[in-house]
Amino acid sequence: MLLRTTVFLFFLLLSCLNVHSQRLDFFREDLTFQLDSSHFTVSGQYFFRNNTSSQQRSLISYPFPRLTDGPLFDTILVFSEENLAIPFQLHDTLISFEIKMQPGSEEQITIIYSQRHNGNYAKYILTTTKYWGKPLQLAEFKLVVPDYINILNYFEPPDKTSEFEGTSIYHWTKQNFLPANDFEIWFEIIPTP
Repeated sequence: MLLRTTVFLFFLLLSCLNVHSQRLDFFREDLTFQLDSSHFTVSGQYFFRNNTSSQQRSLISYPFPRLTDGPLFDTILVFSEENLAIPFQLHDTLISFEIKMQPGSEEQITIIYSQRHNGNYAKYILTTTKYWGKPLQLAEFKLVVPDYINILNYFEPPDKTSEFEGTSIYHWTKQNFLPANDFEIWFEIIPTP
């Protein structure tokens, strides 16, 4: 029963995204992923545009992968461009929240969350972008990894890599981006001597 209810809510929220996708445009995301010995942390800025001549209220659905058997996440924050907290509802493996936008306006929503990982795998869900019915104009991803973690494989090779104070930073920039795969990384933690 719980599974059926969860699936129903998920598709209900996705249908809301589809309804609003013509009036509300999700056009850009800038994401920073951080990996440490126990957690995968995501800090994302999501950019929306109201293409209409009237105020729009839209329900946004934001899914999470389940990386362990424990709690879905340790920390989650959702706030507006003005740094005001946005209330959200938790529905099994996703949250939903409402945004209100004035005619012709743009809004940046920030979502930060931290999840425990299983020691060799982390994932961020990208493929729900397709429910908006169009690619993102711009997507920028940055993965920050300490030297004691070795990346074995990632969703696709980075555009560039840099080093900074004991960390490796992997960069991806995508234009006209409609992801076919989620952002997945496989890694190993190097034991300290």
